[in-house]
Amino acid sequence: MERAAASSWHGVELRHLAALEAVAREKSFSAAAESLGYTQSAVSGQVTALERIVGVRLFSRLRGSRGVELTEEGRLLLEHAAAITARIQAARADLFAVQNGQGGVLRAGTFQSVSQTLLPGIMRTLARPPDAVRVTLYEDAAIETLALMLEGGELDVSFVLLPLASDELATVEIIEDPWHLLVREDNPLADEVEIAVEALAGLPLISLDRVPLGSAMITPRSTRLAEDAIVAAGVIPQISFRMNDYRSVGVLVESGVGYGLVPSLALDHRNDGLVAVPLERRIPPRIVGVAWPRRRQLTASIARFVEAARAQAQLLV
Repeated sequence: MERAAASSWHGVELRHLAALEAVAREKSFSAAAESLGYTQSAVSGQVTALERIVGVRLFSRLRGSRGVELTEEGRLLLEHAAAITARIQAARADLFAVQNGQGGVLRAGTFQSVSQTLLPGIMRTLARPPDAVRVTLYEDAAIETLALMLEGGELDVSFVLLPLASDELATVEIIEDPWHLLVREDNPLADEVEIAVEALAGLPLISLDRVPLGSAMITPRSTRLAEDAIVAAGVIPQISFRMNDYRSVGVLVESGVGYGLVPSLALDHRNDGLVAVPLERRIPPRIVGVAWPRRRQLTASIARFVEAARAQAQLLV
């Protein structure tokens, strides 16, 4: 296939890129057509037109099947296509907000432990006149969902756990969130200054359960990292229960059936019957950060949100 002149690239249209992304995702022209609501011939035509414009073959047939896979050139173009479509989605979100009188509203994402600690002070700061910021909030247990909503233009800014596997988002670290072992106050471990990983051997542990991400269920990445660090230290964690939120973990610990693995921000300090003992730093802390779409305009409202988050985090250190 002949290499295309640079000027011919002016003929690349969003519908071409949408077809490229759909076929790459589905690995089938027919399945891509179904997902887009088009005929197979229409999708095939879009890909053929795109190949003609860019001058390279983008897909090759999978041997022994009707499926297709990206060529090396196709994979490279797909990366750029994803960035272009993400930018278009962000522009759509910006225009929609202005058209619907929401230009002054900051759409922020959060998750439970941050909502109960950092967020109240941040909201008070942003509500102060004369340059108050109106905020709408969306809370989700899955950080991956919050990241996808940022990339898709559904959120302007969000708390996340770092690092993120996304080049589309700019991030800043806000606070380290170390892990603790939650025990009853009458337990001998309650008197320890710090608990070594080896001391967890044989203890019935209570950890966080999987959280929903679309139609699937995932284990929070920070929980996986903590449990993997325990295994790396030579201890096989005995997870007796997995709960949907950290408040439920505390309830079970109080009942005496186990010990809770809980990060600092998720601790409920209103429970006088429990003690949170720091775990040694071989178990890596959660890194709480703030993220926003890299290709969207960094507004004064987002900058103020980041500044308020940093200030509130300093009060907890």
